[in-house]
Amino acid sequence: MSLHPRCALVVLVVVGLLAACQPGPAQRADVSNSGRPETLAPSTTSPPSARPWRSLDDRLALLTTDHYEDSGYRHVAGVVKNISGTQVADLTVMVAWYTDWNDFVTTRETRVHVTPLAPGQSSSFNVRGPANPYASRFSVQFNDGNGDEIPTGTILD
Repeated sequence: MSLHPRCALVVLVVVGLLAACQPGPAQRADVSNSGRPETLAPSTTSPPSARPWRSLDDRLALLTTDHYEDSGYRHVAGVVKNISGTQVADLTVMVAWYTDWNDFVTTRETRVHVTPLAPGQSSSFNVRGPANPYASRFSVQFNDGNGDEIPTGTILD
């Protein structure tokens, strides 16, 4: 059985369009710690979303982040430091997971280990959520007791 020449052309065009629409590495966004996801990469001691500057509005600094899977759960752990001159009460960390194409998967939230966080004080955190094969990127955000986001920068040594 052979295809009519017009049908063969239509099939070739459709296959070409589908291939062109597939996301590739150049189409995937590089993201920062500003509420957009970060690609999961081998564990490091420096934040995956490290930016070489801090804003004057930043009240917290993300010192380290790490991620790993254990017993069917995905963990994002790290250390945050209060770089403001005031105490931060009821500090929570929220991690949002996304696919490679920035489609939202889920969020998890927990308190940091030390609360309230005094000026200059650091605290570790560990956010745990079910492992999901589609969740390949994550973002980290810190919130106060009212649920408002706290401006956070990154300290690079």
